[in-house]
Amino acid sequence: MAIKIIKYLLGFFMVLTIIPTSWCFPASKTPIPQGRAPISISPPGSINVKFHVDAKDTYRLEFYFATEGHPSKELIKIIGDGSTGVDDTHGVKIPVSWEIESLFDGRCVSKQEVITKNRSGGLEGYYVRAITAIGLNPGDYELKFRIVNDVPEFSNFNTQVVLGHSRGFINNDVSYRLILDIVLVIIDLVLGIALAIAINWPTSKPKKTE
Repeated sequence: MAIKIIKYLLGFFMVLTIIPTSWCFPASKTPIPQGRAPISISPPGSINVKFHVDAKDTYRLEFYFATEGHPSKELIKIIGDGSTGVDDTHGVKIPVSWEIESLFDGRCVSKQEVITKNRSGGLEGYYVRAITAIGLNPGDYELKFRIVNDVPEFSNFNTQVVLGHSRGFINNDVSYRLILDIVLVIIDLVLGIALAIAINWPTSKPKKTE
């Protein structure tokens, strides 16, 4: 009788371990549905973008410069080579001003005026320049972003402002799900071995043959 109870308990716990962790930890979404907004650097332009944040996280504000139609030497000279050495290789500087306002109470969440320089990375078809990293809580916001001064070197560039999950940062919910999945796989293996042993465990003593 005790062996049967153990078998049922092991089977029950094995079923629990295969429940998807996404039911307990829903994945967060990107803050801006469109992901990016075009902007003119020469003449200096501005954008106002409303967006929603689902999960508390760190988000990165960046420039995306389309590389199509520009030779690599021009890209490196104007956007930067990504090095941390001599300032001459950090490209043409772009002064920007931005502010993020909460649409719930009108409060200014973050505000700054900075001079951007150098390339921070690249994607297919784009050179990327980091502007800042911002910590945001769930809610509705408006980004007010403008180019402070005309920078004629960028007049022929297709440029976009992008606000998204910060590269190099892992969303806490995602990391918890990964750890939990690994733990559940290990538990499942142990329970499976225990259940196999219990199933094959003799429930009664074999009768002696005369």
